[in-house]
Amino acid sequence: QRMIACLTCMAIGFVLDFMGTLALLGGKRHIPEYAAFYTCGNLISIAASAFFVGPRRQLKLMCEPVRRVACAIFIGTMILTLVMALTYPVPLLLIAMLVVQYCALIWYGASFIYGGRTCLK
Repeated sequence: QRMIACLTCMAIGFVLDFMGTLALLGGKRHIPEYAAFYTCGNLISIAASAFFVGPRRQLKLMCEPVRRVACAIFIGTMILTLVMALTYPVPLLLIAMLVVQYCALIWYGASFIYGGRTCLK
């Protein structure tokens, strides 16, 4: 059941990311939609890993000292991106938030791979 929930969340996250990419093809005025879809896709993808390892273990892993800062930046930028995209969409600011969100996601993900962050440096 956990595996089915994990795969379902991963698929939904992928579809939302893809929908965001399609929205972005519509031009600059669709950046808020892209930001909302992309961020929701990331949130659901995190939920997928929580289904896989369990929510308690997921929180412990996210709060380990090696990934605490990257996780805080990643979650913080996701929240700020969603709030900005839904309330006060400024395209340039949203793009900046998305870049920070993406970089934090890569840095966070690299912390799970032995030597991953060393390779990125």
